[in-house]
Amino acid sequence: MLVKIGPRGQITIPKSLRHALGVKPGDSLAVTQTNGELTLQPVKGTIFDLVGSISVDGPQDFDEIREKAKQYVAQRVMKELSSDE
Repeated sequence: MLVKIGPRGQITIPKSLRHALGVKPGDSLAVTQTNGELTLQPVKGTIFDLVGSISVDGPQDFDEIREKAKQYVAQRVMKELSSDE
């Protein structure tokens, strides 16, 4: 399928693909680039999947915690992608 990139860098994923992948507005997609190709993969799960991924002891910087959580999820997705190959 061919899609165009809008002025703000956005693309529209065709309805048939959104339906096939089970994604809806507000869902997250992991975007990876390999050898000049982009891959979009739905990120499924809940906040409970992150339990234990970050140590919490004492006052915390929540911006740092969010960044660590994003990195953790990205690593898990990349690991899943590489195991599928």
